[in-house]
Amino acid sequence: MRALREASPEFSEWWAAHDVAPFTGNRRVVDHPRAGVLAFDYVKLSTMDDTGRKLVACLPADPDTAAKLPSLAA
Repeated sequence: MRALREASPEFSEWWAAHDVAPFTGNRRVVDHPRAGVLAFDYVKLSTMDDTGRKLVACLPADPDTAAKLPSLAA
């Protein structure tokens, strides 16, 4: 963090403000017609301003789900 704060005064201000919304992770389980049951852990991060921007990150929740994903991309 030190390098970021030194390189960017704007980042340094943001970091000092700790202006972040709380978040919790969630798990979604879907029954895909070809791959079967897939489980994903995801987190949604939102800005605290009025832009409505969001970032959603989804990751396979287990090794079985991770193994099935490459076949779905084909």
